[in-house]
Amino acid sequence: MLRSPGVVIRTQVTETHPPKVKYFVVLGVTKDKVVFGFLLINSQINPNIFRDPLIRSWHIPIRAANDDFLTHYSYVDCTQFFEKDCAVLLETVKDMPRTVVGKLSDSDFEAVKRAFKATTTIATNDKRRFGLAESAAPKPKV
Repeated sequence: MLRSPGVVIRTQVTETHPPKVKYFVVLGVTKDKVVFGFLLINSQINPNIFRDPLIRSWHIPIRAANDDFLTHYSYVDCTQFFEKDCAVLLETVKDMPRTVVGKLSDSDFEAVKRAFKATTTIATNDKRRFGLAESAAPKPKV
C-alpha cells in the first residue's frame, strides 16, 4: 500500500523549518523504485509566502468529509515536492505502522495530479521522473 500514489503518511519531516510532524501524500515512485516523491499537506495557505493567486491555486483543498484521516479542511501544496529514499521510508513505516494514516480520495488525488502537472514551480524533468509531466502536444503531420 505504501507504494501507492495518494497514500498519506504522518511522521516527522525535516523538510520544514523547524522540522515537525506533518502529513504528506505520496505523489509517486521513480521507475527504479528507489525514491518516493511527496507533497506536504498544510492546514492553511500562508498568505505571506504565497501571494500570487496562481500559485495559491496550486494548493489543492482536501476535506475531512472525503479523506477520513483529516480532522479539518487542509491543502496539498503542489508548488514544491520532496524526495525520500524508499528504503528509509519503508523502514520508518515498518517500525511505526500507524504512520500510514490513509489515502486521498480518488477525486482529491486527481486534482492534486492536475495541479502538480500544471505548476511552473517544478521542473518538467522532476515531474517526468514520477510519471507526471504534461505530455507534449503531438506535432502536426506535414
